[in-house]
Amino acid sequence: MFKKLISNLPFNPSLINQVSFYAKRLHKEEKLRRLGVIMIVLSLFIQMFAIISPPEPTLAASDNDILRGGFTSRDQAVAKCRANEQGFATILSYYGVDCNLLSIAETHKIKSTDNGNTLDSMGRISQGPIVTRTGKATDEYPVRIGNQTFYMRNLSAWDSGTSSTYDMLAVPNPSGRTVMIMFSCGNIVTSGVFPPPTSPPPPPVSPPPVTPGNAICSSFVATPLSERSFRFNAATSGNDYTVKSYEFDFGNGKNKTITTSSKSTSTSHTYDAASTYVASVKINVDVKGASGPVSRTLLCQVSVTTTTRDECPLVAGVQANKSECDVCPAIPGEQSTTAECKPCDNSQNDQDVTACLVLTKTAKNDTQKIENADGTTASADDSITYTLRTKNIGKALVKGYVVEENISDLLDYATVTSYGGGKLEANNVIRWPATDISPGATITKQLAVKIKNPIPQTPISASDPAKFDLVMNNVYGNAVNIKLPSNIVKTTETITGSLPKTGPGTTLVISMVATMIVSYFFARTRLLAKEMDMVQTEYVTSGSY
Repeated sequence: MFKKLISNLPFNPSLINQVSFYAKRLHKEEKLRRLGVIMIVLSLFIQMFAIISPPEPTLAASDNDILRGGFTSRDQAVAKCRANEQGFATILSYYGVDCNLLSIAETHKIKSTDNGNTLDSMGRISQGPIVTRTGKATDEYPVRIGNQTFYMRNLSAWDSGTSSTYDMLAVPNPSGRTVMIMFSCGNIVTSGVFPPPTSPPPPPVSPPPVTPGNAICSSFVATPLSERSFRFNAATSGNDYTVKSYEFDFGNGKNKTITTSSKSTSTSHTYDAASTYVASVKINVDVKGASGPVSRTLLCQVSVTTTTRDECPLVAGVQANKSECDVCPAIPGEQSTTAECKPCDNSQNDQDVTACLVLTKTAKNDTQKIENADGTTASADDSITYTLRTKNIGKALVKGYVVEENISDLLDYATVTSYGGGKLEANNVIRWPATDISPGATITKQLAVKIKNPIPQTPISASDPAKFDLVMNNVYGNAVNIKLPSNIVKTTETITGSLPKTGPGTTLVISMVATMIVSYFFARTRLLAKEMDMVQTEYVTSGSY
């Protein structure tokens, strides 16, 4: 357009009006492009400052960490293992890894969705079925190591995007399973459910040394068949001998002889009266001697005690009356078989009473008068009351049950105003005094907190994505999540967390290329505007062009 106007202006002076119009448009475009250059140069400077002093996640360690603050090198991890810091070596031994094996671990970068999205990570605090910040399922399950309970969750449940990358130490255990440890927090990562270690088989019992040409009575055992009937079993051991016969004396004037060459034999006997008897057996053998077989008699004895008739053989002790035949005295009512001894369906055995406890939790926002505050958003200075209920659905009394709850995530954003009779102990765990819970009864404990003002806007923890995520998460049977409002800082953190991780170098190159392109078009427009001004000036002064 510029060339067309200039070339036709000498032949058609009336085009000077179009030249003036075009010059005004170029000046407006110049102003717009100048603004674009300023903005993109500012963004370039901001990007340079971000590279020089990049933002970092909060370094606040989380109570969920296996190693608070994690470690920075393999040698540091080995040192923490040898010191068994926070039970680190004990936890590793559960997975078949010792400190020497850890010293040869290799460093890897692992995506949270590797191994077909089957990676599970360990933590000290229960998260519940869903990570509120991401909305993803945890598939959480407990792992008991020593006297502590840990929790394994889907590693990808913490991802706000499609996946995350972690630095880990990886080492195969003697069973061939790869065990990984996260640098940022020391949490253990495995692929799928890790089978619990099996106890090593007991060492074989060596038989007592025997001298060639010798024979001994190795055992004489009386096994009760009823309150007065016993089976007697006699056995010999040794070298170079032959059994000829067994002569049983039952201690009540009755006896029995068994002629056999077997090295063990048995017989049964029933006594007439309740008493204590000393039974014996003489075992006649021929032992190989220097000049031929030598006859010997081996003697063994055993004491037996007979009783009155036991009317309840399934119940410990002797019951002479049917009314005493309650197989499960700890369970209300009368049970005739051991199958009825479980306190409830969830119990593994008759002593497993805690499996019959149902744990539930609710939260009430007293300030906003919200009865069920789960999933709602609280404000600064709001008062929240948590109610913990423990119900015994079994048939047996649960003695001395201790209600305990970890409130680490609550303390990020709130202060406790009432412990409800409980006591705050190590690792931010509240414990209430031991209480007996009768069958069908429910005990209730309460905890009151107040939201801090101002609400902390601390960045999400580098080791625990659930820490400082503007959600107060708490689990007692079920999870209760109360959200908190965010300001521009946390909103920006959330947005930037989902942006592609291009890296500072790539981002700087993109910014510089964009600056060069915008600057070129600004310079071109400015040059055209100046030339149009020159054309108008010469036309006015000379009357022609």
